[in-house]
Amino acid sequence: MSKFKIIPISKEYAEKIRSSMKDDFGHELHTASLSGRALCRFCLADGGPEQKHILFSYLPVKNINPYAEVGPVYIHDNCEQYLDVYGVPHDLTTRKFLTIRGYSAGQNLIKGYMAKGNEIVETIDKLFENAEVESIHINDASSGCYFLKIVRV
Repeated sequence: MSKFKIIPISKEYAEKIRSSMKDDFGHELHTASLSGRALCRFCLADGGPEQKHILFSYLPVKNINPYAEVGPVYIHDNCEQYLDVYGVPHDLTTRKFLTIRGYSAGQNLIKGYMAKGNEIVETIDKLFENAEVESIHINDASSGCYFLKIVRV
């Protein structure tokens, strides 16, 4: 059994973004086709060139504190939620560099690492060795964009 669980953006939140085409910050949204990699925070896959993406602002830390960063994220305009929550999404493991940060129950940063995509599991295990770490956020190292949350099982 896995020691952790992947938490993508919720189905309710993705549906809200898709139906209203507004984010929590009042930005009017639109769809676009992207030629590069853009991980959907709902299905946790990059998608192909035919896939439409919705770009919006997202706040992954819900407790407003100095670590509450708003940043740009994508979801596909039509896809299914990532269900293999005890396994790392393939498209994440192929990233060159990620930031992997452990947060306390109060959502304060405990420790962070930069790691290659194929080092995700080892880095998660290392962070969860610290009993203070309740959750982990994985971000793109080059852009800083939030990808997903991980919790202990």
